[in-house]
Amino acid sequence: MNCHGVKLFCLFSVVFSLLFTFSPNLTASSPTPAQLQKFRSLSKQQQQELMKQMGYSEKSGSIGQRFQKKLKPSPMDPKFLNEDQLEDDQLHKQDAKKELLPFGYSIFNGQGKPSFQIPENIPVPDDYIVGPGDVFQLYVYGKDADEFELIVSGSGSIAIPNLKPISVSGMSFKDAKALISSFYEKQHLGEKAYVSLLERRSVQVYVVGEVKRPGTYELSSLSTVTHALFSSGGPTKVGSLRKITVKRHGKVVARYDFYDFLLNGVVKNDIRLEPGDVIHIPVAKRQVILDGAFKRPAIYEVNEETHLSELIQLAGGSSQNNQGANLFISRYLENGAQESFQIQLKDSPRFAVQSGDYVVASEKSNIIKQSVWVFGHVQNPGFYQWRPNLTFQELLKEVSLLSTTDEQYVVVINEKNGLRHIGLKAIDLTKKEAFLSQLLPNDKVIFFSAVEGQIPQELKGLGKLEEDDAKADLHSEDKEKKQKKNKKKIQKSKNKEEDEEEVEPVDNYIVSMSFLEPKQRFELFEKTKFYTREQLIYPILKLIEIQSSPMERLKTFEVRGSVKYPGFYPLTENATIDVALRAAGGLIDGAYIPKGHLNRMYFSRENSNAVRKYLEVSLQVGTPGREEVLQPKDVLNIFNTPNYVKEHSVTLQGEVKFPGVYTISPGDGLREAVLRAGGFNDAASLNGAVFTRKRLIEKEEKYTRKMANTLSKELALISMQPDYSSLQIGQIKELVDSLNDLEAVGRLVINLDLLMAQEAPDIVLEDGDVLYIPSVTSEVNVIGEVQVSTAHLYHQKWSVDEYIQNSGGLRSQADSERIYVIKRNGLVVLPEKSNWFSYGKRLEVSAGDTIVVPLDAGHLPSLTLWQKATQIIYQSAVAVAAISNL
Repeated sequence: MNCHGVKLFCLFSVVFSLLFTFSPNLTASSPTPAQLQKFRSLSKQQQQELMKQMGYSEKSGSIGQRFQKKLKPSPMDPKFLNEDQLEDDQLHKQDAKKELLPFGYSIFNGQGKPSFQIPENIPVPDDYIVGPGDVFQLYVYGKDADEFELIVSGSGSIAIPNLKPISVSGMSFKDAKALISSFYEKQHLGEKAYVSLLERRSVQVYVVGEVKRPGTYELSSLSTVTHALFSSGGPTKVGSLRKITVKRHGKVVARYDFYDFLLNGVVKNDIRLEPGDVIHIPVAKRQVILDGAFKRPAIYEVNEETHLSELIQLAGGSSQNNQGANLFISRYLENGAQESFQIQLKDSPRFAVQSGDYVVASEKSNIIKQSVWVFGHVQNPGFYQWRPNLTFQELLKEVSLLSTTDEQYVVVINEKNGLRHIGLKAIDLTKKEAFLSQLLPNDKVIFFSAVEGQIPQELKGLGKLEEDDAKADLHSEDKEKKQKKNKKKIQKSKNKEEDEEEVEPVDNYIVSMSFLEPKQRFELFEKTKFYTREQLIYPILKLIEIQSSPMERLKTFEVRGSVKYPGFYPLTENATIDVALRAAGGLIDGAYIPKGHLNRMYFSRENSNAVRKYLEVSLQVGTPGREEVLQPKDVLNIFNTPNYVKEHSVTLQGEVKFPGVYTISPGDGLREAVLRAGGFNDAASLNGAVFTRKRLIEKEEKYTRKMANTLSKELALISMQPDYSSLQIGQIKELVDSLNDLEAVGRLVINLDLLMAQEAPDIVLEDGDVLYIPSVTSEVNVIGEVQVSTAHLYHQKWSVDEYIQNSGGLRSQADSERIYVIKRNGLVVLPEKSNWFSYGKRLEVSAGDTIVVPLDAGHLPSLTLWQKATQIIYQSAVAVAAISNL
């Protein structure tokens, strides 16, 4: 088989191997109760994967109505901050904290785990008190060897065979062992006895009060108060951990403070329980809240006459984020009034806390002071130390501009009152005076890319696209294949934006930076290297929106028309039309320079109505129009030059005398382009010509995406049917992925023989059209549901049936009534007349044709979509294979 056949058959093998596994009951309707039951039985991961396949996912609402495209904010974007929150970042951080819980209670969340149970093989301590139910094991050795199991009876005694009972109840384990050994050895001279405890008895105790599961518990006889607490689930939210009592025979025998165990590992008064003991957990009466810059902020239970220094010690002391030496205390008085005051940390040993006190230690602010923040398209974004007389020239030595950095438009944000009030400047680094501009403390400097979508050489390997390229290198993909792969990836991303009307999430990086940890800050700075102009501008517009008042217009302007990056931009200090053009990336080819329209809003003094007027301005460099100062809400329209046509070109490849790229004018036809290329070579196969068009490629991709989405939902739905419990979602994805990964060709079927002979209408060329002229071939391919998919030498007298028979014949699942032929020129025909096509009763097979034997879908009435999908795959593969052979 030649290269052409191998490529073709490998592409089709996956499709038909998957089709056999699927259900005939495919439907896109709502799931039945049985299907829902099946869905619930899946694991959470399988449910999520299934929901994804069916097209269901959470989508956040779009914001940024000032943009031509909708922007989806990321979770890091505190877009709901009001002015007070911007002024005080501590309030924002406190709101984000988890609710404070009583100290020590979380340890009981793991109750019931084996680590909190007493192991059966733990050595019995010597002070263990023996009682009814314990089982001793007596080993005898010497003159005779024997062993006995001795159970302590209800009366407290054990009975050794042939000896009188002896009482051991109430004795320590050490004394009981010695008594049993000496008693036996005295009665059996010449023999030695060894005693161990084979089984421990259980004790029944009562756990009552403020516990999660009060009641009676059977515990090991080695159990202590702590074991009883874990067995009962621990105290409730109002239960005490410091006033636990153990009553035995009606008297308190122990008072247990669980804090001693939690903080110091001390088990004082954690006594071993005996049958009938009652463990009581009362309500916690005295509690104080410690919040803020403590190592363990929580709600603490305190004893009488507890001083603040003791409480701070319970909380582990102050954390590294403690801002200073003052503590803020809020306290309710007996009359219900509330008072707030502060004390110094050094006075805490003398300050007695009261129940209900709320103590706060202020945390250090994350706001960076005395620095310059650099964002965007530079080599080293980040924080830079501000110093007096710091200029742009000095800053640029550290940040290092990239080869694609836009030097004509740099935005500087000056803080006048934090981020609540800001000033804005636009810097043009191509002018010498810009290098001498001085920066102020906490200035934010934002750099943009002059060529969006292109990763500069300095950042190779950091972008997602470049990572994919590196992986492709490992698989020895040539440069042309990688370029096609990246182009297709970019096109899919664009199509996704068109379908979902959203772009990548936007971080409000300026505000977010104040609330992040150092590592997160570094990651965010690095991300801004790859942000688009729109993503970098958006947070600036949000800051302008926050600081604007109802009595003034929003200090923004808009640029429309023939510029690189149309959209909304911040109105910087003394901004002119020249600044607006630089902000929008400059004019594009075809822009009309003699004049543009400036749409400006005026307010009538008579009735206070807003009126818009159009001003004609010249866009020529050096004219007064370029120096027109902008006002809030101005709209600058840049027109296209009348009758301007962008240079278009077409490509001719293969068996033409002079293959290459040819420039075309409006109205040029394919016949003329071929003649300009010198005509065809002698080996050219005109009936195998492949003509592709960019517009058709986009249309095909959109259609296959839509089909893949529909097919994905239908296939996913059958996995919930009881008859298909073994169906793997991975198999479903493989078929859908074959459609998603399909390389659209955009083929337009033509008859080049008739066209060149002027017996068929000429084709008006479009920009990006490509004509592939293959050489003459003598092969006929047979693919699909045959025993052996292969290529045959063309036989003039062979029919379709003979080619199939020479491929081993049809498989049992082949559909003999729907066999079709893909002609070398791209036409799809049937050997015999049917409801689909009408080409006569007999069709001659020509060299270069492909015979397709589809799957018999007669028993799959609802899978017509699959038939269409596989037909698209076949046709595309035939065209791709033809092009690949050039």
